[in-house]
Amino acid sequence: MAEITLGFKAFDIHELACHAVADYSGLYKKYGLQPRLVDLRKEPNDVLPADGFQVACAAALVAWLSGADARVLLVAAQRPMFWLYVADEIRHWDELHGVVAGYPHSTPPALFFSALLARHNLTLANVNLKIGFSDDERLSMLTSGVAQAAIFSSALPGETLERQGFRLLCFFGDEIRAPTTGLAATSNYCRRDPALVAACCACFQEALTIIHNDSELAAAALCASDLPVDSTGVQSVRLLQQCYSWRGEALPDICQRGANIVAGALEITNPRSVNELYDFSILSAERPLSITFAPES
Repeated sequence: MAEITLGFKAFDIHELACHAVADYSGLYKKYGLQPRLVDLRKEPNDVLPADGFQVACAAALVAWLSGADARVLLVAAQRPMFWLYVADEIRHWDELHGVVAGYPHSTPPALFFSALLARHNLTLANVNLKIGFSDDERLSMLTSGVAQAAIFSSALPGETLERQGFRLLCFFGDEIRAPTTGLAATSNYCRRDPALVAACCACFQEALTIIHNDSELAAAALCASDLPVDSTGVQSVRLLQQCYSWRGEALPDICQRGANIVAGALEITNPRSVNELYDFSILSAERPLSITFAPES
């Protein structure tokens, strides 16, 4: 068995569903892989692990735009799995004038939020952004009344927030298309052991197939993991099916659109061509690319 490192930026289904399915269903054993999860939440955002993979592909995009060596080899989520919940009295974006509990600056959720504000004719100057380093911190600010809105990840079920009287103002994935999770690595790592890289990509491709075609197995895998999911895993799987790619690829316009959004939020002009970042050539073409998206508003 060959050990592989999987670095993550968030311990949730957005980043780690493929890992959970591969682990539970025996795919790692099938491909001769022994995974080791590594928490990268406190690591710099502008570098990738030198000797392994990173499943946070939007973070890899941020690093690449800053000049880092990065390759995105497989895309799982193409819809950013973040939600903006607000106090019940807020009904529209133009009512956001108080404190918003958000993510640290220059992280993908913060950059996506900045882009969403611009789409609704607002800027960060219109809100008082306070940083919360976890869903629990942001929820505390919202429930205490310190914040009138907060951004949450897939680690906190929306039902929990709605039971407390908060309203969903925006699911980021409804307004933004961008590769956010999957498999990323440095080009040096890819050159050192191409067979290992190919095996990991094939393993995750098969996990994607299970997520889309075998909901029962996928739900069982999620429930058997330590990831936060609903009690049966059914709702979590349905969410993944809405947000995840079918065979690990993202269409070129989605890749470019996501890069433009992040580059714009970072105030980077004339960003590099995304063809230098996204390389799906190692993926099997046997699985159909059949997922479709509604036009962006």
